[in-house]
Amino acid sequence: MMADHRGRLLMAALGFAGLPRPSYDRALWARGWLFLVIVMSLGCTAPVGRPSEAPLGAVIGEGEPHVHLSLVTVPRPEVAASAIDAHVGDLQHSAFLSTFGTASRNPFAPCALVAAGVTGAYLDVYWARAIRGEVSVPRGTNILGMFDDQLRGGRIPRDNPAQTAEIVARLFLWSSGGRDGVANTLIKGLTQQQCLDLVYSSARTLRVKVEGIDDTVTSHSHAVRHYSGSLTREATQRFLAGLGDARFGARLAGGTTNPLAPCSLLQALVLARRLSAIWGRVMSVSVDVRAQATPPAAAEAAARLFAEAMREAAAASELVVAAATQEDCLNSMFQPDVIRR
Repeated sequence: MMADHRGRLLMAALGFAGLPRPSYDRALWARGWLFLVIVMSLGCTAPVGRPSEAPLGAVIGEGEPHVHLSLVTVPRPEVAASAIDAHVGDLQHSAFLSTFGTASRNPFAPCALVAAGVTGAYLDVYWARAIRGEVSVPRGTNILGMFDDQLRGGRIPRDNPAQTAEIVARLFLWSSGGRDGVANTLIKGLTQQQCLDLVYSSARTLRVKVEGIDDTVTSHSHAVRHYSGSLTREATQRFLAGLGDARFGARLAGGTTNPLAPCSLLQALVLARRLSAIWGRVMSVSVDVRAQATPPAAAEAAARLFAEAMREAAAASELVVAAATQEDCLNSMFQPDVIRR
């Protein structure tokens, strides 16, 4: 039943349910890239109630009650040319592609690229639906239950910026667990070669694999941690509380280290857009690459394409948030043209 449910959601995301698609989604559809998304979020959080004052926690592993936060709380992989060359060097070793992928600390190894692509594509489409009024969250959840009435009908309320910022942050937290669950499950038990096959596969292949997921893995592998971090419950409460400060919306993008701040989340959306698009590009050349390149060369090509996408995302993010206040960033999150810039 769960597989069928996930399949129906995926079919709807792919457009087979006859749902109208706005221009933002049509641009993705044209590249055959609406393959992942909207599985039920399976977060591994302990209850997170109304934010309260609590000591600032650290980004953690799996030992404490925690939440996941896609593309936000992790140090971004270094994309300078020298760093990329070092990462690519690992891929050239003859035995590397036969190793299991979940434990690798190389952010551009094939299994890490699967995690990056899944996370980016999932977040990209999830947010496209959210801003057009298709938020779907079960009532009474630990993270969003206090806003059930405001979210009735699927629209994010915009009349109170502080409340909107908190709802948006909680939506990121609620949905991140599902994204990470799909990424962790797809690469579980795979070698780097098998992950490379996924990187160069097709939307149809990935759709079948996602539909076949029965038990979602919620433990964080190293490959997924490169692109999705974890926050303690205490840190999360503190960060959420900060969004309610009457002066918070006027702060400049660089004026806070709060990972749930609108400018931080906007940068994550810009990166998600690039990661989603680049995986579509890699898939589009898969036949030629696999016919002409050795596996290590194919792994290097994918790594360099993803690295370039991340460089572009960093540059675009700087332009988007330059001199912006948190309220400016919050408004920009509801403008698809800004995210695609």
